[in-house]
Formats: sequence, structure tokens, C-alpha cells
Amino acid sequence: MKKKFTAFLALLMLCFSLNITVFAAQGTKYIADELDVMSPQKESDLNAYADYLAGETGVDFIFVTTGQTENLADYALTLSLGKSDDKVVMVVNETKWDLALTGKAESTVSSAQVDSFGETFNAEDYYDTGAAAFMKEAASIFWPGDAGQIKDYLTGGVPTGYSSRLVDNADLVLDTEEATLLKKLDEISERQQLDVVVVTVESVGDKTPTEYADDFYDYNGYGYGENRDGILLLVSMENSDWHITPMGYGITAFTDAGIEYLSEQFLDDLGDGNYAAAFTTYAEKCDEFITKAKTGEPFDNGNLPKEPYDFLVWILISAVVGVVAALIITRVMKGKLKTVRFQPVASNYVRQGSMNLTNSQDIFLYTHVDRRPRPKENSSGGSSTHSSSSGSTHGGGGGHF
Repeated sequence: MKKKFTAFLALLMLCFSLNITVFAAQGTKYIADELDVMSPQKESDLNAYADYLAGETGVDFIFVTTGQTENLADYALTLSLGKSDDKVVMVVNETKWDLALTGKAESTVSSAQVDSFGETFNAEDYYDTGAAAFMKEAASIFWPGDAGQIKDYLTGGVPTGYSSRLVDNADLVLDTEEATLLKKLDEISERQQLDVVVVTVESVGDKTPTEYADDFYDYNGYGYGENRDGILLLVSMENSDWHITPMGYGITAFTDAGIEYLSEQFLDDLGDGNYAAAFTTYAEKCDEFITKAKTGEPFDNGNLPKEPYDFLVWILISAVVGVVAALIITRVMKGKLKTVRFQPVASNYVRQGSMNLTNSQDIFLYTHVDRRPRPKENSSGGSSTHSSSSGSTHGGGGGHF
């Protein structure tokens, strides 16, 4: 009996130690994105930022998105996020936000500061940057030294080189569509390890669309790896310009012919003002192009996607057209024979004395054939490139919509 009890106790301790190990491996969670408005990478980056702030201040700064409509702050506290009893918790749903304070935060943060947290969050365009702005401002209250030394969300010890993959400065995409589109761009980019970016502006100013797109890509930290693999679509409303600029492996995946084909897929929606649809098509086609390029045969001249069509429909259409054409031709021919009458014997069809054949001979004189080369389609394919103002190499192409 004693042996059984000892074995049971050992098993219990083993299970407990395994649970401790799993919990430690998972790390502390500061973010609960129940609305699913952030990509896994953004959620991870924001969690890293919250962990950094907690380590410096001893206070947990927590962010929650939820479908709850009542008692938001109370609900957020039931989620057991963070690792300290001292918490500043912001919780948002689709229409409002609320704040919960526990521990020393309750006595330290004033009501005026609470309002400023909400204003700071609302001033940002995206959930992750809004949450980070709230966290940084809240952390400044508890910061042990100069609050001006607090690292930003995207620099110094936390994720770097990050810019949103949807920059809608021309405000073309509805607020209700932004989160869905951004999530798609993030998911494709992170899975393919190649940034897929959409940028809209009112004007490119004194630059050409090519220069603006290249510079925006170069100076905003886009691109995976040392070659900064990615592709960016710029839309400028002033002159209805669009331009696509790939870089790194993007130049391989998106050839000149490929970019022309790609643009044809979304330009109708772009011209009709269906901006979210156009950008969604662009993102999905980019995903298809990148996948194809990884097979070693990127889409190019003679190797572009073929539009789907229904064989049965085309067979039916061809049959109907053939029958109609045959009926028209036979009726025309029949109409020309109205003056002809049937003759009982063949000799009646020959005019008397009209034919007297006495000799027949074929003589071949000569033949002449002109040979001209058939014009050849340019099948060299590939991507043309140029250097941007920063000296980076880009491919690309553009036009008007």
C-alpha cells in the first residue's frame, strides 16, 4: 500500500512539473484578441512590447478586444491576463472602450489620465498601434526614470522594421473593411515570408508614381530577409495612377508579363471604385504568384494563368452558331436557283455547237515562292529592374485606372 501511495505521489509531482514547464514555455499573455482583428504576428509583437513594459515598470498593461457589450472592464478582469496584481487593462468592442485598474494602478492613475488613454488609442488607425500607444502612455506614469526613454513599439528591443501592410492615406477602404483586408495581407505575407503591401495616397507630389512607390517601400522598412523580399501596390488618386514595385524575391515572382496580367485582374474594380474588392483580388493573386514562383517556374510570357471556361458551354454555342450559319447559306443558295428547271436528259444542259475539244496538253512553266520570316512574340520574359533613390533594386510597372 505504501509503495502504491509513493508511486501515486511521484506521478502527481511529475504531472505538476510538466504543467509548470508548459506554462513557462507559453509565457505571460497580455493580449486577448477575441474580435480577431490582429494577425498572429501582430499579436505576438504587441505581447512582446507589453512584456517589455511590465519588466521595466512592474505593472501589467493589458489589451482586450471582445464581442461583449456590457460590463467590459469586469469581463476583461476575468481573463487572468498578465502576471502582476497591478494592472491597467483596456478593453474594446466594435463601438466603445473601457478601462480597468487594479492594485497600485487604481490609486495612481487619475480619471483625467484614463480619458487620455482612450483618446490616445482612438488617434491611431490600427488596433495594434492604438493598443501600443495606450500602453506607452500608461507606462509613463509608472516609469522609474525619464519617461522619454521608453522604447517605442517598433524600435529598440521590440519588433523592428515594421510598418502596416495597409496604408490607406486616401481613405478609400471603409473602416468596416480595413481589418479584414489587413488581416488577409498579413496572413499571406507571414505565410509566404514576402511582404504584400497596399498604399493609397491623394497625390505623389513632385515624384513619379514609380519613385514614390520605391521610396515608400525603402524608407518604411518593408521586406523579408536580407534581400527585403516583397511587393507594394501604390494607388494615387490625383491622376488615377497605380504602380506595383517588387523587391528581392518579389522581382523573381512578379515578372513584367506577370505584373501586366496581375493588374488586369483588379483594374476594373479599381476604376469602378470597388477599392476593397480590388485590393482583395490583388492580395489573392499575389499569393498565387508567389506559390507558383516557388515551383521554379514563375508566371511569365507563355506561362500565365489561363482563364477558366466551360467546355460544354462552348460546344453548345459552336453548334448553335454552325446550324444558324448553315441555314442562312442554304437559303441564300436556294434563292439563286429559282429560274433553273430540271431537264430529263443530260444533253439538254449543253448548248449545241458550244464545245468542240480536239486536243489537250498540260505544260508546267515555273513556280515562285516568297518566304518571309514569321514575326516572333517576345518570349524572353523575366523582369526589368531599376534603382531607387536609395540605391535599392526594384522591378515593377504601372499605369492609369
